[in-house]
Amino acid sequence: GRRRATGGFCYSDVEMADNITRTASGQYKHTTSLAGWVFMVNPASASGKTKSNWKSTMARFGELAAQRNIVGFESVEVRWTERPGHGVALTREALMGGAKVVVCVGGDGTLAEAVEGFFVEDKKTEMISEDAALAFLPAGTGGDFRRSVWGDSKVSLEMALARLLDGARCRLDVGYARLSSSSLPTDQIYSHWINVASCGSSAEIAKIANETPKFLGGLITFYQASIRGLVGYTPCDLKLRIDGGEWETVKAVNALAVCNGKFFGAGMMVAPAADVFDGLLDVTIWSGFGTLDFVALTGKIYSGEHIHVKGVRVFKCKSIELAEVTPGTDRCNVEMDGETPGSLPAAFEILPNVLPFIK
Repeated sequence: GRRRATGGFCYSDVEMADNITRTASGQYKHTTSLAGWVFMVNPASASGKTKSNWKSTMARFGELAAQRNIVGFESVEVRWTERPGHGVALTREALMGGAKVVVCVGGDGTLAEAVEGFFVEDKKTEMISEDAALAFLPAGTGGDFRRSVWGDSKVSLEMALARLLDGARCRLDVGYARLSSSSLPTDQIYSHWINVASCGSSAEIAKIANETPKFLGGLITFYQASIRGLVGYTPCDLKLRIDGGEWETVKAVNALAVCNGKFFGAGMMVAPAADVFDGLLDVTIWSGFGTLDFVALTGKIYSGEHIHVKGVRVFKCKSIELAEVTPGTDRCNVEMDGETPGSLPAAFEILPNVLPFIK
């Protein structure tokens, strides 16, 4: 059966696909062939540099593969996203066409689309392919999931390409959510997510950040969005239920984050204890802060020191349900992986070790 090991390495020999081999050190080398590899690329990522540099990126990838005696580079396919949400369809098409590995090239939003594409439409746990794996070539402005999985603040293109070829296959936890539609509250939205889901000021910040040009870079963009979102947000009272227990009320919630990964907002360490391989959600709640106090807390969130501040609550769970105590005309939005697809009431749960991933 499957076994867990340090860093999320978790496959036994009997589960290894045909093109996966063990290195001399005992770790698992991902592939000896690139047959069945599909790159799903967001050309607008990295402020358009992904598209303009793509020819040289692939040339270098081919060189690195040749150095490792990995064959099949000429069979690698490239598919470009053309609009928001297109990555879901492209990933599903690739997998239904027999793709062995889907490499997502873009930011965390594009990655979230790829994750959704691995699942059969409208199914919580049913995968299109049990053997195919997801891989990630980061090209966004925030890089939060990259930090959570690789632990590196910055990764060069050379290092990222090498990870695709040398990385071991593991299984990631994936979040699953039920949200209310912002336009029609009686309608339900069901969606997978990979990094962080949140509500409150963080959702407003995500919305502002998505509407702001990122030519100044991810950190400055998200910092500016944070100030605007915090100043414009009014804390609200929320009801929550943890792991199907009793409902409780939390007064004056500034923000609430349900985390699979450690980081959001271009490097804010919102959940220092989070682990994408532990089968648990990490929840962080900020409540009772005045606007200026919460703005002043922002620096501590980047370092993870906010969890020691009065008014911040952290805990682990497998599921959590959220609702506004008194729903207003302006519904409390929910942000997932940087997008704002719906609002409260909502429910979140973790799907442990469900998605094959090249780390």
